[in-house]
Amino acid sequence: MKQLYTIFILSFFLAACNMQEVAPDKPSDEESIQIKRNLHEPNLQPLVLRVINKNGYGYDPDYTQYISKPSPWYSDFFGLQALQTLDKETIQSDFVPKHASLISADSNQLVLDFEKLGKATFYINTSLVVRQLEIPVDHVSFEGETWQDFTSNIETFMSILQEEKLEEKYLIPNPNYELEKIIYQRLNEDLEATPIIVDPDLGQFSSQENGVFIFPDLVHGDSVRFNALKLLVKEADFDWIGLEMLSDEHQETMNAFLSNEESSSAFQEASAKLIEVYQLAWTINTTEKNPWLNLFKTLKDRNKKVYGMEPSNLAYLIFRFGETDFGGAVRNIIWASNIPENGRGIVFGGKAHFNHSKAIDFQDFAQQRNNLYQFFSQEEIKDRN
Repeated sequence: MKQLYTIFILSFFLAACNMQEVAPDKPSDEESIQIKRNLHEPNLQPLVLRVINKNGYGYDPDYTQYISKPSPWYSDFFGLQALQTLDKETIQSDFVPKHASLISADSNQLVLDFEKLGKATFYINTSLVVRQLEIPVDHVSFEGETWQDFTSNIETFMSILQEEKLEEKYLIPNPNYELEKIIYQRLNEDLEATPIIVDPDLGQFSSQENGVFIFPDLVHGDSVRFNALKLLVKEADFDWIGLEMLSDEHQETMNAFLSNEESSSAFQEASAKLIEVYQLAWTINTTEKNPWLNLFKTLKDRNKKVYGMEPSNLAYLIFRFGETDFGGAVRNIIWASNIPENGRGIVFGGKAHFNHSKAIDFQDFAQQRNNLYQFFSQEEIKDRN
């Protein structure tokens, strides 16, 4: 029963990719016309089963520790290693016959039997499909009954690339490598976490020139919590709000919605774009029509600024463990960089971004931007450890 619950929880993490407002890394319009990518939608359950904690919930803690380290390259999604787009003839000539033999090949797959790691399936000019989202990144799948098996095979593959000086040819540079170094260092230090002041009536928050009121989203899509947020933005004294549920990709649309007259074509166009976004993502369990748009209308009426905190790089979320403490902490740095440097703001996002016992949470990095910031919440945000 515990395993079934764990699978459900991990599936929810994966479903969060579908709820995230982040967008796939897309080729240019010219490339889109010239290249039609194949699709690979793996069965997630056997992939997830290899990494679950068989004695509890969530990931195997040893697996979590193993993946929580910086990488200069995009890595894997439960054993599906990200790769540059290369044709099958090139891949075959690079590894056969020195390291592998050919098992099969077709228009978009190449299956090789490596002497040191067994069978590997290369998905060529192929998007990985996770919860109906397409991530246009080629990848190679490694076998193994456990996470120790598939990670060992990935390590062996990496050693072959290094031996043949093929790393830059095959691997995709990680755009957040330097941020991951910061998180890795912090996870291995005993830095004191930034305090969050419990302020039930917002009295202390309202008196601060530089204050951030953290309103954690306990369960994404919960209408009770969402309605509480609507009441908060209607009554609180603040300047701006930062949302996990918007990305930098949507900032221009949000600005147009807030700054233009409702009768203008610019406002109508922005409204239509926002409705489209929230019909596919971050849905609220309510019968209310367009609940997010109604929230934004309240913010518009009150002349408040809205900032999307999330980066729009879905490939990073998938291929660098974006829903783990490690990848989530990297996102915390980005969140902190996407809010204003001063003023009185509200931040709404998943609870896990504010409650780690180490100093890797959103508020830790927001205070680095402005050491005058003080942080508040209506009740204690307990850590998970």
